[in-house]
Amino acid sequence: MTIKDNRGRVGAIALKKDKEEKVNKNIKKLKIELEFYRTNNLNFTIKDISEKTELSMATLYRSPYKEIIDSYKSKDNILSTSEQIEILIFERDELKKEIKLLKEENRRLLDEITYSKNFFK
Repeated sequence: MTIKDNRGRVGAIALKKDKEEKVNKNIKKLKIELEFYRTNNLNFTIKDISEKTELSMATLYRSPYKEIIDSYKSKDNILSTSEQIEILIFERDELKKEIKLLKEENRRLLDEITYSKNFFK
């Protein structure tokens, strides 16, 4: 065995340890974020988790992370992208209706103010 071979093994062991530490740190961040969503009973998508934990979506779809996400999610608190879009469209439509009602009420109040001004002149 030469010194070069020995250094290669030590380097490989160090890289393996570093990788394990990084994975453990990422898993810890992921679990904290998932626990937040679970305790607050919030819906989440992989993209939400990716933004909060600063892990890429591709990473979250890989082996150790995917199993953790699957264990935390239930049918109630994970939305597919299409469901999330439907909810956003529904909320947008509700807001449009509310704006329309407020404009109508505002117009009515402006008419009353104009009438009152003319009446008291």
